[in-house]
Amino acid sequence: MQTHTQLKMFFVGVLSAFAKRTAPTQAIATLLLAVFVQAVLGTQSAHAQTFTVLYNFAGPHIRWDGAYPAGGLVQDAAGNFYGTTSSGGVPTKKCGYCGTVFKLDTAGNETVLHSFGKPGDGAMPQAGLIQDASGNLYGTTQKGGAYNFGTVFKVDTTGKETVLYSFAGGADGEYPLAALVVDGVGNVYGTTVGGGTSTACGGGCGTVFKLTPTTSGYWKETVLHSFAGGGDGANPTASLVQDASGNFYGTTEGGGASNLGTVFKLDTTGSETVLYSFAGGVDGAYPYANLVRDTEGNLYGTTIYGGGSRACVLDTCGTVFKLDATGTETVVHAFNQVDGWNPIAGLIRDVAGNLYGTTRQGGPSEAGTVFKVDQTGTVTVLYSFPAGNDYRDPRDPLGSLVLDAAGNLYTTASAGGTFGDGIVFKLTTGKSTASTSLSSSLNPSTYGQKVTWTATVNTSGSTIPTGKVQFTWSGHTIGSATLNSSGVATLTRSNLNADAYPLTAVYAGDENSLGSTSGVLNQVVLPTTSAATLTSSPNPSTTVQAVTFTATIASPTVRPTGPVTFSAGTTVLGTAQISGGKATLTISSLAVGSTEVTATYYGDSNVAKSSASVIQTVQ
Repeated sequence: MQTHTQLKMFFVGVLSAFAKRTAPTQAIATLLLAVFVQAVLGTQSAHAQTFTVLYNFAGPHIRWDGAYPAGGLVQDAAGNFYGTTSSGGVPTKKCGYCGTVFKLDTAGNETVLHSFGKPGDGAMPQAGLIQDASGNLYGTTQKGGAYNFGTVFKVDTTGKETVLYSFAGGADGEYPLAALVVDGVGNVYGTTVGGGTSTACGGGCGTVFKLTPTTSGYWKETVLHSFAGGGDGANPTASLVQDASGNFYGTTEGGGASNLGTVFKLDTTGSETVLYSFAGGVDGAYPYANLVRDTEGNLYGTTIYGGGSRACVLDTCGTVFKLDATGTETVVHAFNQVDGWNPIAGLIRDVAGNLYGTTRQGGPSEAGTVFKVDQTGTVTVLYSFPAGNDYRDPRDPLGSLVLDAAGNLYTTASAGGTFGDGIVFKLTTGKSTASTSLSSSLNPSTYGQKVTWTATVNTSGSTIPTGKVQFTWSGHTIGSATLNSSGVATLTRSNLNADAYPLTAVYAGDENSLGSTSGVLNQVVLPTTSAATLTSSPNPSTTVQAVTFTATIASPTVRPTGPVTFSAGTTVLGTAQISGGKATLTISSLAVGSTEVTATYYGDSNVAKSSASVIQTVQ
């Protein structure tokens, strides 16, 4: 069994890869070490009924199990969880207990899929895993590999581990602390906290990298960006998030205008833009975790300091922030110690737009919390880790949460448990599951017709759901409505352009029911028709006498607007705007004889074209 001194040294080793690079990072490293020691030596009381320990890691105590899970979990379609532990596993000469990749099945049985530490292998994985469509797992180790600067690895469905890439340090990047992203063609992207071409941070300010598989089985690495410190970011500790266009977004815990961290964008050409520099104080400081992005392009994240509360270390407890598409930042919530502080793990977002996360400290017992932030910015503490009496009491959640369809939350605590080596836990909300259906009163409809959409929300509980339903189309909200006493909300519109609309109804949930999103309703709006009539006066007319042509343009569903063109054969006589359903043109230049005059309304994408003619006789 490791002593507390050994545990301290272990955590120092975890952070030593970047602690010497910048003063802000040194402060963070010192704080995290203090938090870790408190987590091991602290106290906590009995758990609430909604908190369930699914598994206790045993480390080297009774078997070669994992210990100290620092990353979150990933869940497969069958409900099994996969993750990493930063220590434990089969001991090796390389680093003692170098960490594991594990699987936890739905019955709570754990299997160590891989123990790190063999020659050339990685060591001390700090991040969680990602899984591809074939079930393969990908991750990073903070140390180990051919040069001891960390690795990217793959574990296939049989449990076989392959080191895809060993970082060489320097310009190549070193010490990856974050999880990976895999694109649609199998390329892998990530960050390293150190390395790169800049010397501004002492040993490199970190990189964004790409790994591309080749036909020979070799993976080629490309450094997409080397952070430069100063006004640029420095030391990215978080994973990336990718939008539909292939751009990446992330955070750096250092650098920026105030050296308090940044949010950055990396486009498909590799060009980096600092979207926001944190200023500290009431603003956030030191964003350590990854971002989450909504359908409208807003980014959400956490900072471990900032917010302005004087209840915590350095007088700041951390924030939840929002960064919109224009680069405007809003502090959604400033932690105040009572509801937690030091939110080091990333956020997750449900279908209704609610955010969930953890804090490593704070709460009534100063042992950490699990929290929810709704769309109004209101924070609810879902669980506070109670204080206990010894190092076996679980605490110190480092990884992001997983939210299942029933509203249960899952993650790991890196300390405590039966053996003191961390746990996997489940937190039930106690809420009923909800299902939302969406129907249309008229589909297809015609432009200008009134259409009523009806959203019906049913729950597994006995309480009728309350609250609002958002009616959305490809991320755009076309309206909202409040549920009635039967759990039904309706929205009527008549001004949708002629087009196809994949509509969904999004229920945000309430204190008794979870949120839910309906299936897609493909609402089709067809263009409407128009009909033209044309009269002239006087008719017949005499030479040089003024004649007024009046075109009446009608539609069964709307009053058309726009220009009408009057022509005689291929000669345009003039145009006039429709007003009150009519357009008029007066001319006196028609030749003697009979002339066919045509009025044409060309319409637009919503209203069809129409025309009418009249024979004008000039004597």
